[in-house]
Amino acid sequence: RSIENEVAQLKYKDETLKMNQEHFWKMEQLYGLSCRDDPRFDNFLARVWCLLKRYQAFFGRGPNEGKSSQGALPPPVMECLHRVFGVSFECFASPLNCYFKQYCSAFPDTDGYFGSR
Repeated sequence: RSIENEVAQLKYKDETLKMNQEHFWKMEQLYGLSCRDDPRFDNFLARVWCLLKRYQAFFGRGPNEGKSSQGALPPPVMECLHRVFGVSFECFASPLNCYFKQYCSAFPDTDGYFGSR
C-alpha cells in the first residue's frame, strides 16, 4: 500500500487498485469499529482489496460505469435525520458511501468487516 497525491494504491501481484485517501482512512476507521477478529489489522489490506474487487466486478472498471448505482444522501441531510428523528442506521449503503458506522449493504460477506449488518 502507498499513498501518493491523496490516492491510496493497493498492489497485489501485477494489479493495482486506487482509491481516494479519504475513503481509505474511512475504511480504517470502520474496520477498527466493526472488525472483532483482527485487532492488529493483519487482514485489513486484504479485506479492503476484496471489497474493492467486489464493487469493481459489480459496477465495472470504466470511469463512468456504475455511477448511478452509488447514490447517497448528502451529509447535511443525514445529520438532520439523525438530529430530528434519531436515525442512526442506513438500510442501503456501502462502506464507501455510508454515513453511519452501521448499515446494510449488498455484500455483507466483504462489507461486514467495515460495519455492514
